[in-house]
Amino acid sequence: MIYCFYGNQAEHAHEERMLHNFLSQLQLDWNTPEQWIYIVYNAMWNGQDIDFVCFSPFSIVVGDFKSYSGKLAAGENGPWKLLTQNNDMIEVKGGNQFNPYRQLRNNKFSLLNFLSKESAFSRCELGHIGAVTVFTALTDVDDLLSDKTRKWMGITDIAHCSAYFAAKKSAGIRLEQQWVDELMGKMNLLPYEWHPKQPIDALEHHYLTPKAAVPNIVKPNIKTLPQKVSSPLKRPQLPALSKFWPVVFLALLLFIPSAWQKINDAFTKMKAKTSSNNASEQTYPTAADEMSRTETAAIAEQPRAEPKWPEQKLAQQIHPSERDKKGNQYFEQPEAEKPMTAAQSVKASENQQNQQNQQNQQNQQN
Repeated sequence: MIYCFYGNQAEHAHEERMLHNFLSQLQLDWNTPEQWIYIVYNAMWNGQDIDFVCFSPFSIVVGDFKSYSGKLAAGENGPWKLLTQNNDMIEVKGGNQFNPYRQLRNNKFSLLNFLSKESAFSRCELGHIGAVTVFTALTDVDDLLSDKTRKWMGITDIAHCSAYFAAKKSAGIRLEQQWVDELMGKMNLLPYEWHPKQPIDALEHHYLTPKAAVPNIVKPNIKTLPQKVSSPLKRPQLPALSKFWPVVFLALLLFIPSAWQKINDAFTKMKAKTSSNNASEQTYPTAADEMSRTETAAIAEQPRAEPKWPEQKLAQQIHPSERDKKGNQYFEQPEAEKPMTAAQSVKASENQQNQQNQQNQQNQQN
């Protein structure tokens, strides 16, 4: 389906006539409801006046009409030359630019900047926007454009324009028809009405006709002799499980209550064991506390021992470095009342024995 909108009416009759021929020719590939294409004619895009912009499900193309016929020589640098049917060499201007290539390049970036501000179109890869120059009729094209430029820019005429746009598909652009409808209303564009006429028969041309898709290569069907395959051994068939489901169901009914009972008993034993452990842990600290309190009370009630020697015979205190671990001070006892050690007692007994022996010897001598 072909939809056309415009921002301003055509200023010249030949421009409007060329637009009618262009829309009529699109009927060859865009005359069914499943295929839709929008043509926005003579509108402003980001401050740039563009001849037409084409929206299709897989492409966005900015274009310019050139009402010329003949043989074209086009390139990125220098003027575009066209040899008319009257053998007149004329120069094809690019509006206010040096040539149509620079004109379309500027128009492409103006459209890109405009659509990048729209949320729906910003999802697409707008760098894939294409451009095309549509002539009235071309007999031949001497294309001097670089391979990089040919990826986004093309040259065609009215007879081949429908096939050109049908073949124009970009991997980075996927448009919804609703997005384009909303854009037309937002730009306050008016629908364009025209009376379609019979399309022109497009003659095949080595440059203007889009390249046909490479057909799929069909592999040759080679007949092979059938091989004898021995029949596999028959395996014994297992009885169907559906015969045993009543038995399984009854077993589950018997097993489930006993299993739950065992689980409940185990849980009860575990709970009882845990409670007994907690009770024992609480009892032990209490008994220990009572024993310590009893011993402390008994020690406190025990009377203190009085010193065995009078206060006047107390010796001087020992040096502070000779205190015991509890910080108590030792008092030196008098020599007479000090108990003898084991070594002193042995030595005293030896001295006494020696004295007695000496006395016995003296008695014998006398």
